[in-house]
Amino acid sequence: AGALPLYPAKNLFEKRFLELQKLSKRSFTMPLTIENLLQNHPALLVCRDSIEAARELLIDTYREGGKRLLCGNRGSCADCDHIAGELLKGFLSHRPLSEEDCMALADTLPDGEADPDLYLLAGQLQGGLPAISLPSQTAAVTAVCNDTDPALIFAQLVWALGQTGDTLICLSTSGNSRNVVLAAKAARAKGLMVLALTGE
Repeated sequence: AGALPLYPAKNLFEKRFLELQKLSKRSFTMPLTIENLLQNHPALLVCRDSIEAARELLIDTYREGGKRLLCGNRGSCADCDHIAGELLKGFLSHRPLSEEDCMALADTLPDGEADPDLYLLAGQLQGGLPAISLPSQTAAVTAVCNDTDPALIFAQLVWALGQTGDTLICLSTSGNSRNVVLAAKAARAKGLMVLALTGE
């Protein structure tokens, strides 16, 4: 996708906004449901109740204004970054900015609707869902390893960043990773909900 054309007039700005809204509604037509998931991956049928509970937990987190924190080691560390990356921008659908957000951008830019960056910002920014991959906080992780105890890398970040209403997603193939278990304990103490994805 190249740069959006620059429209100097408000009515053209509004026209472009409406075009983007229509495009985003067409970009994803297949409903993403638990039924689709289980049909495509029948081995997950035994986990149906857990999957439904996890879905409700994650939806409630965002409804209540919370965020997701993610932690894991090795391959799970990469999964944390991937999941956060998909949440912070559009995933299966574009999630365009609302007209209110677009107008707020126009109101705050120095040149208002004449600002050439308005059309890039309003046309290409996407509604994101707050998510933080804890392993990607390199400076903090190395500080904890150096100054306190490597087992506390995720627990320290949960303690600093987590708030009541947030959810910590713990990824661990074994389910026994010491730094992940300690993060879950810290999260509970801070009032976060904890969702564990394990291979066991």
